[in-house]
Amino acid sequence: MKTNTDRLFLSSLILIGTLVYGMSPSDATAGEFSAEQMRKMGIFLSNFTECNYTTISRREFIDKPDEMVNFALCHNWINNFRSFTLKNSCGKEKTDGNYFAHLDPKNVEKTVKKISRL
Repeated sequence: MKTNTDRLFLSSLILIGTLVYGMSPSDATAGEFSAEQMRKMGIFLSNFTECNYTTISRREFIDKPDEMVNFALCHNWINNFRSFTLKNSCGKEKTDGNYFAHLDPKNVEKTVKKISRL
């Protein structure tokens, strides 16, 4: 199992390699992709790497709904923190003085649908 530091290091190497390769002359050019396609690829890569999803395949992601939920929670925590509310109950579990961070399930669904369109 790789640690987060290992994953960050590997992701950094991949990013640097991609940048170097992209800046060097080659047969393939960015002109083969539209500006919209490049934007979507950038968003897609950014969204998954910020939550440390660097080794999961598309099929694994689709086949594991719990991974989709985990991704949605992480993505919203980083990019949409204000969508979380603090509540003193989580389902049937209640607390006195302690709070649970709550994200409306509609936000989870919206995030998963949005990322699946990229």
